[in-house]
Amino acid sequence: MPLDEDALASFQEQLDKKLGERPTYENKISQYTKKENSKIALQLFNPNFDSQEELINKGVPARIAQNIVNYRSKGGAYKSKEDLLKLYSITDVQYAKLEPFIAIPITQAERFTKDVQNTPPVKLEIIDLNSASLSELKRIPGIGDVLSERIIRYRRSLGGFNSLSQLEEVYGLRENLQVDASTYFSLDRSKILKIKINTADFKSILRHPYLDYNETKAIINYIEQHGAISSLSEFKNLHIFRDKDVDRILPYLDLN
Repeated sequence: MPLDEDALASFQEQLDKKLGERPTYENKISQYTKKENSKIALQLFNPNFDSQEELINKGVPARIAQNIVNYRSKGGAYKSKEDLLKLYSITDVQYAKLEPFIAIPITQAERFTKDVQNTPPVKLEIIDLNSASLSELKRIPGIGDVLSERIIRYRRSLGGFNSLSQLEEVYGLRENLQVDASTYFSLDRSKILKIKINTADFKSILRHPYLDYNETKAIINYIEQHGAISSLSEFKNLHIFRDKDVDRILPYLDLN
């Protein structure tokens, strides 16, 4: 019996239609993933470390899970939850659902930084610079063991501080003191130990950091030739100092 070509064509068309309705392997996997994924309750997930499979198992939609991993593979990192909004595959609605479950632990360094930022500054009692102890100086931000010892050593050589600006003369302090010195220090100038300029010997005068050998010798020679210096103006008229140098030494002189 000869084949009816029209009937054969109709049969082939019906067969193709049936085959076309059958899901492919890939479609089956996609449908299965969507079906299974929709059943999984969301759990906490870390977009920086969880694999694609782990993300899906924690309820993250498969496409979003894939894009999360792809972004990481290109060198990206999620520093905050909002970084997930950079993914083109995620909508605002999806992000709102995922946001409570995004877990991005902060590093130890970040935690330390946040702790420092959130810690209120310690309010220290203002201390007298001319009587502050080593332990009191160490409590000042920016002043440690070494600088505390330098301050006390310089205070001793001066006889005491006459101005807070003299702290800048302490080596290394200008770079380390974090705020204005008046925030932490007051000055009791009555504690300054002055040089009895008319009776002190050569070594005692030379010991002061503001006086050098030639200046000390000139003072001694003047007193030997003219007698005791009776006033600060007379001392200034010795003309052995520049104006700025004589002004800083005057507070350390006792003419009695």
